Order: sequence, then structure tokens, then C-alpha cells
Amino acid sequence: MLSPMLKSFQHTSRTSRLVLSVRPLSASPLHRPAPPPLPPKEQRAAEAKGNELHPDARCPPPPDFEGDTNPVTGEVNGPKRDPVRHGDWSFGGRASDF
Repeated sequence: MLSPMLKSFQHTSRTSRLVLSVRPLSASPLHRPAPPPLPPKEQRAAEAKGNELHPDARCPPPPDFEGDTNPVTGEVNGPKRDPVRHGDWSFGGRASDF
């Protein structure tokens, strides 16, 4: 009784094939799970409006250096400031990384 079932299973497993559909990732910013980016002038205007509406919002600390190259070590694309280590994500003991 078990033997015919195994033969049937072996037959279907040999003949069936798994077909996966893979969609290529697009480099277009319109295919991201986020709003489309604004032009720089409009981005500054939106940030100014946000600051006007929320004057009590905390500003992030300034970066250690500008650009991709660390001026002290000369390292390119090296690690940046760790927000957890320096307390950038917590205010008064409350985490705000969400």
C-alpha cells in the first residue's frame, strides 16, 4: 500500500518544477517605498515649514565631518557617529529611534 504512494510522489516530484518570478530592482527613485525626493529648493522650504510648525523639535547633533573622507584619519566612507553610543536617539532616557 505504501509503495504505490511513494511511486506516485516520486513521479510528481520529478515532473514538477518550481518557477520563481524575480523582478529586477530599478534605480529610479519613483520605484522606492517612500515618497519621491523633492528638488533641493523645495526640500529646504519643506524643512523650514516643518521647523515653523514644530519649533520644539530637537535638532540632530552636527556631523563629525562633512563629506565621505575623515579629515583626521583620511579614511574614505568610514564609520560615522554611532547614534546609540552618543545618545543621539535618546532624550531624557526615552529612545526616539522610531
